[in-house]
Amino acid sequence: MSTLVRDLTVSNDTANLQQVRAFVGDAIRESALPDRQRVLLVLAVDEAVTSTIRHAVRTGRGAGNGLCHVTVDVDATRVRVVIDDSGADPDLTGLNDADLRAHIASGRREEIGILLIRSIVDEINYSYRKGFQNQLEIVKFVMPDRA
Repeated sequence: MSTLVRDLTVSNDTANLQQVRAFVGDAIRESALPDRQRVLLVLAVDEAVTSTIRHAVRTGRGAGNGLCHVTVDVDATRVRVVIDDSGADPDLTGLNDADLRAHIASGRREEIGILLIRSIVDEINYSYRKGFQNQLEIVKFVMPDRA
């Protein structure tokens, strides 16, 4: 399989989540990932984009005032999804699970999605450049379904 790259840009509005799910599902349909892993990867991307949009709404960039850009890059060995946004999300990828669980138990549940995403994907890379774009990259390698 040659590399396939697809892009989608939507406004920061939860009304666009169905479009994002359909886009990602279609983009990875021909990947070598087993069916179950494709479904879970769509779920992980949905959680990441939902978090991005909800944060955008809380910071005044939502409901059409900002954009979320999703790139899906598929090759024979992996599926890579990059989500770009111009928000100011905190970098939670360095927290260990115990720290994150303590954070959630304290009543701040908005970051619980990172636990879900971590359980589905093989790599998470987050970069934040103040005044520029946030970028979340998630990678799922092609491996036999372990279900």
